[in-house]
Amino acid sequence: HDALPIYFWLKNYDTALLHCQQVRDRNQTDALRYQLLSYYQIKERQGMMDTFQKIMQQKTVSENDYYTFFDIVFFQPFVSDKDYSHVQKYYISVVLPYLDHCVSAFGAASEVCKYGQAGLYLYKNQLPKAYKSLLFLASRHPSSYVFRALGEYYESTGDRGKAKAYYLRATATTT
Repeated sequence: HDALPIYFWLKNYDTALLHCQQVRDRNQTDALRYQLLSYYQIKERQGMMDTFQKIMQQKTVSENDYYTFFDIVFFQPFVSDKDYSHVQKYYISVVLPYLDHCVSAFGAASEVCKYGQAGLYLYKNQLPKAYKSLLFLASRHPSSYVFRALGEYYESTGDRGKAKAYYLRATATTT
């Protein structure tokens, strides 16, 4: 198990995946996180979404797991290729349960769940709602995730000046 992070950081994702799939002890949640990131690096969406589902079933799921999910599933496609086919395919089996579990674990008013809701608005192309949600989060709970998402929003509108300002705020914020 100790070699798992080494293979990942050396970008030997196939070997990292092999090691991840062999972990069955108290380190399983961490192994699943590395498995997820390995699938992400090799752009294997089926494995990624299956791993997200397994992570959600663990007892040690953290806010960071939800942020990672919302970021990879909603925000990154928004700023890159707008390819939400994985969201459509897994909407009932993974996406909605993640949103529901987030609310159950942290409450609908939590920053992480509101971040997920803003991502859902992006997916549904409800940009004014996403923008309002992100501005609200930035005013109440300033965090690097929120500032980065606002930068991505402005990038998509072509306002590179505001995008850059929010990207800089994201790098200056530690949470």
